[in-house]
Amino acid sequence: MSGRCVIWNTFKMQNKEKFNVNYKDNSCLKYNSSLISQFINDLSIGKNVSQFLNKPRSPLTIQSYTRILIKYANKMPDKKFNELSIDEIKSLEKISISINGKFNYKCYNILKYFYKWLYRINKVSFCLKEQNININTIKAKRDPYYFDTCWINFKKKLLDKNIEGVSKENLEIITQICLDFEQGKNTSKHAPKGIRSHARLYSLAIILCLFARIINEKKFTDLTKDECHQLFDDMRTGKIKTKYGSNYGNISDYIKDFKTLFNWLIKTKRITENPAEELVQEKLKGPWVYFTEDQLFKLLNSASPEFKPLLLLGLDSGARITETYSLRVCDFSDDFKQVTIREETSKNKYERTINLHLCSDLIKEYVGSYNLKREDFIAQHTPTVTGRYFKHLVKSMFGEGVSNPKSKGRYEDASLYDLRHNASCYWLKRYPDYKSLMYRMGWTSESFIRYYSDFLGMTDVQLEGKPVENSLTDLIKTLQQQIESLNKINYQNN
Repeated sequence: MSGRCVIWNTFKMQNKEKFNVNYKDNSCLKYNSSLISQFINDLSIGKNVSQFLNKPRSPLTIQSYTRILIKYANKMPDKKFNELSIDEIKSLEKISISINGKFNYKCYNILKYFYKWLYRINKVSFCLKEQNININTIKAKRDPYYFDTCWINFKKKLLDKNIEGVSKENLEIITQICLDFEQGKNTSKHAPKGIRSHARLYSLAIILCLFARIINEKKFTDLTKDECHQLFDDMRTGKIKTKYGSNYGNISDYIKDFKTLFNWLIKTKRITENPAEELVQEKLKGPWVYFTEDQLFKLLNSASPEFKPLLLLGLDSGARITETYSLRVCDFSDDFKQVTIREETSKNKYERTINLHLCSDLIKEYVGSYNLKREDFIAQHTPTVTGRYFKHLVKSMFGEGVSNPKSKGRYEDASLYDLRHNASCYWLKRYPDYKSLMYRMGWTSESFIRYYSDFLGMTDVQLEGKPVENSLTDLIKTLQQQIESLNKINYQNN
């Protein structure tokens, strides 16, 4: 028996009475034990759980769903789920925001999933999606990884000085740099101006706390150049390991945040010399899974109808995960043959309109099957759920092993971002000039073009239909001819 099954069976034994249909004491579950019991049984056998994917759910998934539904039932001890009015369901929505004192999207998504199940077994005449009870629609850009929540909670810990293993002096520096960047103050002169996103603030704070724990009681302001270089040598060689006991892979991002810290210390005049100035960021691409075009379309064509349109949209548009996840129906135009990545959802803050060549018909059918309105988001699953499905699909089709010696990614580690890598390779072969491809992919640097060109074994980056080598050669020849003609003129004049 697997570890997950042991966990689930233990959980069922501990809560046996709570899921008994005939449970009739004064517990808060006396009205809802029957519904919850039937729901978890259906989940365990894959019955009535999804329009497209009727397969058993994992024990940990069932355990998570059960715990959340019990919490909801605790809030309404004298009511049945299937007898609640719309106003009462809206009050449950507010509970999902404050459960355990934290802003929690997961709780509401489980409630929405539960009401879809009630709708399928004819216990209710509506589901939450049809009633437009969706807390995500108030935001222009969705937050699939809950960085807003993570930053708000971590910021509270910083202000309360509740971070273990970090000295008082270093904690004060970490708190102040994050608060400054949150307001757009004291940023580097080489970086874009303005406030930093919650994702950036959270990741910066986590990494700076990691450094503070490594150097222990030593202050950031007392570090020398030799100590800074030794720190990253130890991370690179494996002398300093991650909390999981493994070696650090690409330490480029760590160096970036370390240099950010010392640039801020210089700007705020806490130090006069920068000991991290000579640290070099190693611009290495992490491993990613490469598919040949035959593999790619074989993979996408075998995907479930529930996920296929969005996976194909990722390949067709080349959009980033958060950009795709923030797309609404109204962002599509020309009978779903064009899609606009809005400025407020784009990483680089500029809007772009992309022609779709592979997925227009599927997206149109997808919108109709879910009965989506103009302001509804296209993605009906979180990137975590879609990514888990994609990873399982890749592994089931191609097994385990390295996909390509250059990319070094393993099939069993496939992620949604691999679609963007493969979209880059797919469209690089088809675009006549690099500027159009940069526009489609939302790039601001030509370094991406060079990386994927080298990966595919192309001679060089295509500039206006000509290789860079040829363009430079032509320029040199032209300049030489002009110099020779000028020399002739000067000789004749003399």
